[in-house]
Amino acid sequence: MSTSSFMTAVKPLHLGVRVRTVTGVPGPFVTGLLPGCDLPPTALFHRARLLG
Repeated sequence: MSTSSFMTAVKPLHLGVRVRTVTGVPGPFVTGLLPGCDLPPTALFHRARLLG
């Protein structure tokens, strides 16, 4: 199965949301938070990357 089988078209909903290349993901990935959203207090970061 080729990677083109998994292509998806997206449009960012807000300036804080971007389409980026993420290590380990086979294609561009939508990242960011929409206004009014927040991360849970248990979210972990390492070198500016969300771990979980």
